[in-house]
Amino acid sequence: MGETVKQHTLRLRLERSAFRLRCEVTDVSTIAFDLGFGSHEAFTRAFRRRFRCSPSDYRTGQSRAHLHSPADNVGLQESAQQLFISDTQVVQLRATPVAFRRFVGPYERVSPAAFRELEEWTRRQNIPTEGTIGIAHDAPGITPPENLRFDVCVRVRCQTPGSATTAFRVFPQRWASSTWYSGPVSRLGEAVAAAYLASTNLGRFTVEGLPVEEHYTSAAILTGSRLETLRILLPLTATGPSE
Repeated sequence: MGETVKQHTLRLRLERSAFRLRCEVTDVSTIAFDLGFGSHEAFTRAFRRRFRCSPSDYRTGQSRAHLHSPADNVGLQESAQQLFISDTQVVQLRATPVAFRRFVGPYERVSPAAFRELEEWTRRQNIPTEGTIGIAHDAPGITPPENLRFDVCVRVRCQTPGSATTAFRVFPQRWASSTWYSGPVSRLGEAVAAAYLASTNLGRFTVEGLPVEEHYTSAAILTGSRLETLRILLPLTATGPSE
């Protein structure tokens, strides 16, 4: 995509910072240090080169509509109810081996057929599977559409050599917030936003926000249809001792 490794890494760090500025009220310096910048000033210079404004201006201007105070929770919870969103819970996920194919570009271009083709490939390889997962690595509206990364995955019970189009990886045991969603695909982004807000109030855990895991319990994923049992998982970091 015309980027060096260093440029690619810096872009991802800055896009992650923009996501947090959009969604959180965490102070700018904390976000800068969390993402590995040595100082507030160094972060601001890099952010300004990428987004043509300072982090503070980005938060108070372009992203004002995405910031929520506790007083906003009632309205967002009402929206969540309209979208058939469950309460959000903390779960610990076991290590998960998957076969996956990565797509780069606008998320809406990821065809439901991509999941079916991957499942067909695993069947031809005689690999037992246990359901499908979609993983969105980037935030639309922050990452340019042509750079959005989405992994089409199937859970597998064993690994075999991949192919030119299919690879394997194992997600380690991890903490996540879990929210069930039922509704049209076109409103899934709203559901993720509501799940993120609910995940900011989970006691000793801090929500990371990305990547977003979408666990499907139906193999039929059709744009515009209802997803009866889609689970949204957001990564969490434990910040205090267990109770």
